[in-house]
Amino acid sequence: MPLQYLSEADTRPDLVRVGVNEVLGRRSPLSGRGIAADQLQVELPHDIYDLRADKVAAGGGLDTAEKTGQRYLVRAGAEPVAAGELVAGYGGEQMLANLNYGDFVSATAEAIDKLEAMDVVRNHQFEVRLLRFSSVYVMAIWLKSKEGQRDIIYPLPPTPRPIEAGHPYSPDEFVDLVRPLAKNRADEATSLTVP
Repeated sequence: MPLQYLSEADTRPDLVRVGVNEVLGRRSPLSGRGIAADQLQVELPHDIYDLRADKVAAGGGLDTAEKTGQRYLVRAGAEPVAAGELVAGYGGEQMLANLNYGDFVSATAEAIDKLEAMDVVRNHQFEVRLLRFSSVYVMAIWLKSKEGQRDIIYPLPPTPRPIEAGHPYSPDEFVDLVRPLAKNRADEATSLTVP
């Protein structure tokens, strides 16, 4: 079964398109590639969930991940060129918070292609999410099962050791690997706190 993304009723790709068009109109890494606005497709909308080091260090897992926004992949033809992130503004209206043209853009597209080819993904229903754990420098595709199957966490390169990019982990396996990193980060933050 195809991977599931956010529905049109829950998305605002027009905000991403406007932001990308503005970037194309000025000097930027994106405009330097000669991409025309009419080549762009804004697609694959998915929710972003963020993990915090203090919560994971204290024993929390994916259940502590907070939904913080939505992300879209932007392609020029078949090539992924950017990712746009929307967040809720002060009045609740969505606004463009970030456009990324870095390594995570192509890594996302490649990961989705590889995940779609997996037997378990082809035979079951999964919702695509982005799992971000900024304090330990990890981003992953989180396939949330819609049928009670085990979720799949698929880290995007680059990743810190011992996490292996491109390896599908169960939620427990993933949390076991990031917990020591989270504890180190939480300990560093505690040691910087003024008594």
